[in-house]
Amino acid sequence: MAARRSRHYPPPMHHGPNLMLATVVACILLAFILGAGARAMRMPALIGYIAAGLVLGPVLPTFGAERGMIAAMAEVGVALLLFGVGLHFRPADLLTVWRVAVPGALAQIALAVTIGAAIGGATLGLTGAAALAFGLALAISSTAVATKVLEERGRLGGEAGRIALGWLVMQDLV
Repeated sequence: MAARRSRHYPPPMHHGPNLMLATVVACILLAFILGAGARAMRMPALIGYIAAGLVLGPVLPTFGAERGMIAAMAEVGVALLLFGVGLHFRPADLLTVWRVAVPGALAQIALAVTIGAAIGGATLGLTGAAALAFGLALAISSTAVATKVLEERGRLGGEAGRIALGWLVMQDLV
C-alpha cells in the first residue's frame, strides 16, 4: 500500500527550465505592459507593477505558473524598490531637514496612531496592543512608493522633496 501511495502522492509537478523561464518572462512582460499602461494614463508606473503582481500573484488564478518563482520575483521587485530608495537617501540629507522632518513625522505618527487605535477599537472591537498595532499600521507611509512618485514627478531634488524623504525615513526609523 505504501508503494502504491508513493507513486501517486504527491501529484507530479511540472518543474523545469521551460516553466521557470516562462514564469520569469511573464512576470517581466506583464509588469512592463501594465507599467507602460499606467504611465500612459499619467499614473506612476508603480501602479502598473502592483497590478501585475495582483494578476500573477496567489490571489488570482493564472496560467499555471510556478508559484515559488512568482513569489521570488515579487521579493526581487520589492528589493529593487527599496534599493531605489537607498540610492536617494543620504544621512546628510536627513540632517539638513531634521528640524522639520523629525518633529513633523513624530507628531503625524502620534496623531495617526491615536486616531487609528480609536477607529480600530470603535469599529473593529480591537483592544490594547491590537488597537495600537492597527494605528501604527495606518500611521506609516510606504517610503518606496512615495519616493518613486516624487522621483517620477521630478520633485525629489527640491527642498520639499528632501523634507518628504526625511519625513518618510523618520517614519521608517520609528
